[in-house]
Amino acid sequence: MKAHLIPVALILFLFHGCSNEDRADSSMVERLYDSVMSMPEISIFRDENLFASARSIGLYQNSEKDIYLIGDLVSTFYDKDGNVMSTLYADTGRINEQKYNMLATGDVKLKSVNGDALFTNELLWNNNDETVSSNDTVLIISEKGDSLSGIGFESDVDLKNIVFIRNTSGVYNDRGPGE
Repeated sequence: MKAHLIPVALILFLFHGCSNEDRADSSMVERLYDSVMSMPEISIFRDENLFASARSIGLYQNSEKDIYLIGDLVSTFYDKDGNVMSTLYADTGRINEQKYNMLATGDVKLKSVNGDALFTNELLWNNNDETVSSNDTVLIISEKGDSLSGIGFESDVDLKNIVFIRNTSGVYNDRGPGE
């Protein structure tokens, strides 16, 4: 009987030790920032109208510094009437506290309400001129399956007016009459 208790006690001790280390790492990160939140939701208003919103698993910020949104970032962009124009998904985001611009990084996808989708590694949302841009490789797939890719790009948030900077290529799918 004692032979069975020793491995069980050892395993419990190891799990207890790991959970303490995880808590210590977490509290050390929390000490590095003035503000730490779980499951934050941020709303940006313009003229009393909701203009953009964002949520993630965690938020980290030091006073008057950028806001870091870590884990499963989802940000929604609205038109002046409050209608959704597009939704952005990314691993993380950084919001500039003064300008409210957001840099989304890691597995970035921007999906417009018309069904077009943009894929890249890094995307900047400019709050002032209501555009998104990237210096990285970008792939856009239309709702009909057409694709366009290039390096460096700028567009409005709903992906209606797209400009690529260089190395642009695309695939246009054949359509039947009337399409």
